[in-house]
Amino acid sequence: MKAQTIFYRVVRHLLTQGEKSTKVLHGYGNEQCVYKNPDGLKCAVGCLITDKEYTPEMEGKTVDGLFASYPNLAERLGKENFHLLNGLQLIHDHRYPKSWKRSLQNYAVLNNLKFPRRFA
Repeated sequence: MKAQTIFYRVVRHLLTQGEKSTKVLHGYGNEQCVYKNPDGLKCAVGCLITDKEYTPEMEGKTVDGLFASYPNLAERLGKENFHLLNGLQLIHDHRYPKSWKRSLQNYAVLNNLKFPRRFA
């Protein structure tokens, strides 16, 4: 998958969804960001994982861990896009949804990506 395509899909997903994908994970105690929560919310990388590919065992893994455990997913998304996916995941996990737009716009500038006009 091309970096620009990934970026557009994630921006559209996050800004449309407008809230974090979280749930309490066994062994963690408090709410954690997850790829897909029981209500159907998905994180930045979760929105790129098809329902057929998704398994609950993915939860709690970093992007690196996800790629190591699911090589077919890594191949489909492109191993060369690891840093892009990790950066987008960090925006989802560590920024408030109300600041996602600005964070994604800044990320686009820093990484030579185009921000979708629809959301500008």
